[in-house]
Amino acid sequence: MHDSDFRIVTRFQSEFRGLAEYYQLAYNRHRLGLLRWITERSLTKTLGHKNKISVNKVWNRYRATWQTPAGPRRGLQVKVERGKGKKPLVARWGGVSLARRTTRVTLKDELPVVWRKRPAELIDRLMSGRCELCKAQTEVEVHHIRRLSDLRPGSQVQQPDWAKQMASRRRKALIVCRDCHSGIHSGPSVRQDSVESTLESRVR
Repeated sequence: MHDSDFRIVTRFQSEFRGLAEYYQLAYNRHRLGLLRWITERSLTKTLGHKNKISVNKVWNRYRATWQTPAGPRRGLQVKVERGKGKKPLVARWGGVSLARRTTRVTLKDELPVVWRKRPAELIDRLMSGRCELCKAQTEVEVHHIRRLSDLRPGSQVQQPDWAKQMASRRRKALIVCRDCHSGIHSGPSVRQDSVESTLESRVR
């Protein structure tokens, strides 16, 4: 009740339009006409109570007709003038078609492949319990780097085996046993200009 007439009409229209669009493929979408009538009555009574006028006077004040691609439509229209050189803001109630949509649409309910396979791949690698360096079946840990660029793909000859493997697979995580993980940390750093602690965070 503290909102302006413009905001009230905008809210009623947007909520009904959203519901009508949700059921646009329903064969009996026209049955939303009863809901439209109830919503329209609620809107006009709300505006009447706010402005202390009758429902008929609400229609007399805001009744309008406008053109749409489907032809002229009638309803309520509230304009807010914005001064010289600017078009007025317009809020309308009505004009929402309840005809069933018959054009073919494509429903995409599946998540993108990148979001479905990557996490499962890492989980499968962990569950296998197999070190990807020495191939031993034992308890495994994850060696993780922050950026693939830290592996210096242009100079793989000087890289240790674990770095070459991560660079070739383009993966920032490597599943290794505890001995191999300790060997990675005790060996030479991949980048000479930074300490190893800035490259890797241990996850167990």
